[in-house]
Amino acid sequence: MSVRHHALMVGVNEYDNLTCLQGALNDVLALKEALGSRCESHEVIENPTRDVFINALTHCEECNFKGDDILWFFFCGHGCQLEGNDLLIPCNAAKPDSVNFTDGCVTSVMKALTSTGAGKVIMLIDACREHEDGGLDTALIGLPTVTYKADQNVAVFFACSQGQYSYEGSIQGKRHGIFTKTVLDVLEDKMVRTVLEFDGCLRERMPTWTGKMGGKQ
Repeated sequence: MSVRHHALMVGVNEYDNLTCLQGALNDVLALKEALGSRCESHEVIENPTRDVFINALTHCEECNFKGDDILWFFFCGHGCQLEGNDLLIPCNAAKPDSVNFTDGCVTSVMKALTSTGAGKVIMLIDACREHEDGGLDTALIGLPTVTYKADQNVAVFFACSQGQYSYEGSIQGKRHGIFTKTVLDVLEDKMVRTVLEFDGCLRERMPTWTGKMGGKQ
């Protein structure tokens, strides 16, 4: 039986109470194109409110994927850490210091995605991970890295480590997240076939794309 790929892609440029982004929607559309015919099904959610985001996850939970299927999840937008949890922030969230959005924490999203029946879940999160109180180790600002962890056939790739920022940059006249641009580069590499190889290439190529796109290093 051939492996089937499915994808849920979320991009948030427009925020009611936070600084708007410029590259998140470019990111998800580019990712959709990059996956191309590889995906049997995909859903792109642009600038979702909290309710729209939760409804998309609920709909995904109701899908009857198979054990050989791979489910991709992309989030490009604002993020932060609150009480040790990584939050993915929808367009209508209040300021980060008053975010109360446990449905949107990475662990809750992971739980929803793993309940779909898919045999493997790959999550790529292009969002900041600074603390909700604004506390950052300034030595870590501007050092985009990839953090990888896996649990029960789930791989979660973050654009940066805890307490760090994720950055946008410009290339060929378009804004993109530097992490996402690196992901796109790796997806084009037909020699990359496993999660560990994917991880290694992301770590190796991220500094190059940081330099190309004007990000801090």
